[in-house]
Amino acid sequence: LFLFLVALLVLPPSSSAGTNLIFIVDGSNSMWGQVDGVAKIETARLALTNLVNEISNETHVGLMSYGIFSKDSCDDVHLLVLPETNDRKKIIEFVNKLQPKGKTPIAKSLEMAGEQLRRFKGDDNHIVLISDGIESCGGEPCAVAAQLKQKGIDARVHVVGFGVGNEADKQLACIAGAGGGKYFQANSIEGFKEAIAEVNKEVQVVETLPEPKLTGLKEVFRDDFDGEDLAEHWEVQNPDPDSFIVENGELLIVNGSVGKREDLSFSNLFRLSKPLPKGDWVATVKLKASFAVNNEGVFLGVIDDQENGLYAWLGYNTNGPDNSWITIYGIKRSKGVEKSNNTQILNWLTADDLRQKSLKPYYLRISKTGRSYVVSIKHSDDDEANWTELKKFSILRQRGGLAIGSTQAKVGAESTILIDWVKIEVLE
Repeated sequence: LFLFLVALLVLPPSSSAGTNLIFIVDGSNSMWGQVDGVAKIETARLALTNLVNEISNETHVGLMSYGIFSKDSCDDVHLLVLPETNDRKKIIEFVNKLQPKGKTPIAKSLEMAGEQLRRFKGDDNHIVLISDGIESCGGEPCAVAAQLKQKGIDARVHVVGFGVGNEADKQLACIAGAGGGKYFQANSIEGFKEAIAEVNKEVQVVETLPEPKLTGLKEVFRDDFDGEDLAEHWEVQNPDPDSFIVENGELLIVNGSVGKREDLSFSNLFRLSKPLPKGDWVATVKLKASFAVNNEGVFLGVIDDQENGLYAWLGYNTNGPDNSWITIYGIKRSKGVEKSNNTQILNWLTADDLRQKSLKPYYLRISKTGRSYVVSIKHSDDDEANWTELKKFSILRQRGGLAIGSTQAKVGAESTILIDWVKIEVLE
């Protein structure tokens, strides 16, 4: 292991700007303590696995831990995965193999994480400490967190305190405050899940924006799906007429055909034959989704062909009936190569939660301003509700037209998608 760590540490620094995150996971012996009848380390493993899978691929994620090899050493602090490698699989493997046994050298861990992030000056950098106890090696973690900025290290320190007493709670809150980050206290399994979800919001490249005022926008296209069939301005690629119908002012899609979004192999891709405006525009779809199986979704897109397109993709994932989540993805596909960013909008859903959430509409939106394209979403009929906006993509030449589709990942399962309306607006 020592040679492996040395090899990692001599890798050249990354020169690309972006978002970087290092998790510091408590490996002290106290992590075997139980909350709600479950060892804290077991709860942390499950929550971190979900979080690492959901953090945007554009965020470079690394992993540190302490107390995992020695019962007594205050130098037992290890960088297990460098952030620039962004090896999610290896992070999950390490997290699930951690065997807590040692002390709690928090100050030393923060120092080491800060030095790793020094190379990313000017980037959006984060340290996330997950701990159930107080510094036990004589260090001063609050002072270390405060000194990061003084040393020219651009990083915010967030802390999740899991099942801690008053003294540890005060110290962990102090670390987050001194490090310019946020502190999340968790005293139950559900509380820990909620804290991890809040961490996700802090480290993702997203902004929460108010509902844009439509003053200055002019509607140039709208389809409310009135009548008994699709309007002539829609073309259906890979048609399966038995799997969609227009009725009651909605386009109802039964999503039972397995296919990949990447190669447009799924049934019933609805493409708008009318061209998109040449200037700035906003395209929005209002829909409801009743998801059934893992790795399925529905999207609003601007698609040229299999190799090129932009997607606002609403995806559903599950680890079982009581642990499901829904994520909004912005995906740019150029010459077959994808770039993406995402954030969870609903998480830790039970089967009952999922049924209730399916009653509310989702609004998916793609906005074009100059050569910048932005994916955003809201899950509410309230006009004052906030939109969650993902990171911008740059596209030099607008190609393709507006499209709607839904993808399925499992033979024999069926989901339903209800499209209420689609509209396109431009600046007056």
